[in-house]
Amino acid sequence: MESTMPEEIKNIPDFLDPHAEELIARAGWMVQGVFPTEEHPGPFFSYTIGLHQRGLSELIVMGLPLEYGHQLLNDIARWQQEEPVDATRQIGKHTLGRWPMPFHLVPVAPEQVSDMVGRAIHRSRGQASFSQVALPDRKGHFPWEPECEEGWKQHQHIRRAVH
Repeated sequence: MESTMPEEIKNIPDFLDPHAEELIARAGWMVQGVFPTEEHPGPFFSYTIGLHQRGLSELIVMGLPLEYGHQLLNDIARWQQEEPVDATRQIGKHTLGRWPMPFHLVPVAPEQVSDMVGRAIHRSRGQASFSQVALPDRKGHFPWEPECEEGWKQHQHIRRAVH
């Protein structure tokens, strides 16, 4: 498989800091949370690093507070290890806080998320695949459904799917 590692992250030192590598060695992956900044505005997002080495897609979720994003990605990663699922179907409900929340895993092309998940791409030497966790709005509509709230579509920012 040809590497999809963008030029701008090829200069990052090999692998991650010792603490991150220790987390991955112990748990099998880690979750990286990202805050918006003035320079890089947008929603909060979280993504996994290390699932690739277990034969799974790295996961990314957008628009959730970091603590919920971490909880959701950790739980999905555990479920995926126990029973990998078809990434094109809804795979159930997760309870975030007090709210049951259905979700879909949407395969995305690495180049569509390379500006966001550089550490995961670098650690996998450009070989990782990615799935975005898509969540519904308050009324249960997913971002690709016409009834979905426009603000939520922007918050979820579903990347282009792999065909």
